[in-house]
Amino acid sequence: TKYDPITTDKHISLILSCHQEIYGTERLLRRDVIKSASMILPDLNRIAFDSWGHYVGHQVCLPIKTDVYQELKKQKAFENYLTTERMSDILALGEGVFFYYSLFATSASIVYPQIMNSLRYLTKIKQKERYLFAGYSATIEGKEINKNLGMKIVSCSPRKYEHRGTEILPVMYEIGLDVLMKSLRPFGAFWE
Repeated sequence: TKYDPITTDKHISLILSCHQEIYGTERLLRRDVIKSASMILPDLNRIAFDSWGHYVGHQVCLPIKTDVYQELKKQKAFENYLTTERMSDILALGEGVFFYYSLFATSASIVYPQIMNSLRYLTKIKQKERYLFAGYSATIEGKEINKNLGMKIVSCSPRKYEHRGTEILPVMYEIGLDVLMKSLRPFGAFWE
């Protein structure tokens, strides 16, 4: 499997097509937002291809200031609120939110390296207590993973998605980056 930074229009089209198919929505995150996030945090914005070049996964992490995140939690729809102007170099600022807007993988063998690479990257950040790790999930599996990580629910979207014939309610979760990394230490002691 090959994990590349999200850099091309083709990469972004594949990701947005995945969003549209999984969530059944016509309202998509703007292309320039994904491109901006990828330029700021290339290690946390990746797309995966198998050995034949087929798209098999991605992760989209939006770097945003804490005040932008607080307003985001009040929004009915993220896609209109999230603009390139709201993306920030939170590492240079020394604080902010790693907002995982989207994570998709066709199998556990694809997602595991994505998560491990993200955790290795996040481990290098100094003053972790000044950062939040937030995620947005509309799938049962994603909600279960966030719950198992100890993340707390901070908002529920009033908007529903149609997911394979059933309606699902998207939920936003958060946890302090320092708390998350401490809770994962038994699983990743090798990166300390």
